[in-house]
Amino acid sequence: MKGSEHECLPELTKKDMRDIQRKFDTEKKRLEEDKDFYTEDVETQKLFLASFYDSLCLAKRLSKKKFTPNKKV
Repeated sequence: MKGSEHECLPELTKKDMRDIQRKFDTEKKRLEEDKDFYTEDVETQKLFLASFYDSLCLAKRLSKKKFTPNKKV
């Protein structure tokens, strides 16, 4: 996606951010239990987790755009 396409996506609410954080924490905990994940170097782990968090945020914004009805006054 181009940067300008992200601008037309709806903003995330505090509730959305809490939901994303819960999902992220759950998956991070699951990964911490996975021996293969922690055989990678620390920098790779940090980059993966940052990318995963950004992906969760983008997915939430895209779903809000798709499933929020247009309210016409």
